[in-house]
Amino acid sequence: MRKVLALMFLILGTHPQCPAQLYTDQQMPRPSPYQLDHQLQYEIQNMFVKAGHPNIVVDVNNGRVTLTGTIRDLVLKQDLVRQVQAMSGVNSVDDRITQGP
Repeated sequence: MRKVLALMFLILGTHPQCPAQLYTDQQMPRPSPYQLDHQLQYEIQNMFVKAGHPNIVVDVNNGRVTLTGTIRDLVLKQDLVRQVQAMSGVNSVDDRITQGP
């Protein structure tokens, strides 16, 4: 039993004996659409920051992503947009990113 509890702790990152953290997949509350959009927006924005383009504005509404801003490298832009399109939870991408200085 201790090995199972220790494994749960490693996987979940929480202490398994805390009642608030003993959810199964069926009992776990589902995130709201707002929470899903917010998480997606954070992940996409973080991707652009890591690529050196923190100026790109990311808006997410019900899985529809709008990207605005300016990027110098057209190939990098296309690659980043493809990565966004492939992300789980993204229904569509409105790419308004322009190439510029």
